[in-house]
Amino acid sequence: MAAAPPTKSNGSTDQLVGTWQGRSLCVTTTRPACSDETVLYRIRRPTPHVEAFAIQADKIVAGRPESMGDLSCRFEPIRQQLICPMQGGQWRFRWDGDVLVGVLADSDGSLVRVIQVRRVFARPGVSRGRS
Repeated sequence: MAAAPPTKSNGSTDQLVGTWQGRSLCVTTTRPACSDETVLYRIRRPTPHVEAFAIQADKIVAGRPESMGDLSCRFEPIRQQLICPMQGGQWRFRWDGDVLVGVLADSDGSLVRVIQVRRVFARPGVSRGRS
């Protein structure tokens, strides 16, 4: 993601904790296995009051979540972004209220994916699957 301009605060980062769902679109032609996906991210804060987050990332296959792994992220408050380094690249998600918009970039900065997910609000009495 290009350097985003500073933004006003969305409030407490506790609001990032929860379930987010949307699309992850492949934007590269150098990875033949890359495909567009519906994704489900469960964000939690492993340590209370610390600006570090864990994202459990699933893709939806045949209507069911399939694990893609976990990301460890830090929150960058000036640009309201979650930054999640991984081997060979980095995920960056800009927080805008009930929407996260992000990218996956290779270590050389080449874009691999663009992502947009929205907060999922649980209805009372409805189970959201694994926690």
